[in-house]
Amino acid sequence: MAVAAFKFEPEQPVEERIARIEVTVEHIQADVSDLKTNVRKLNEKIDGVDQKLTAKIDTHYKEMMAEFQKLTVGHMANRVWFLLILGGIITGIAKAFKWI
Repeated sequence: MAVAAFKFEPEQPVEERIARIEVTVEHIQADVSDLKTNVRKLNEKIDGVDQKLTAKIDTHYKEMMAEFQKLTVGHMANRVWFLLILGGIITGIAKAFKWI
């Protein structure tokens, strides 16, 4: 059984391979610097949106707290009325059962 001869191919010189790697690294560095620039621009945009959103949230929070304070005062008046109505109902039940 015959075995095919293995053909040896000469390797590329090391300098040629290093030169190709250097060119590739330069392209990668350029891409990375572009990405850094884009990230900086996005950070500035995000900071602007954050400031606007924070201002809106603070404004709405203050309005909401003012409304809650109004509700608390309103609920106090309701509680007084509920107690008076409950007192009247209990008094009516007590009279009906001749407890009073």
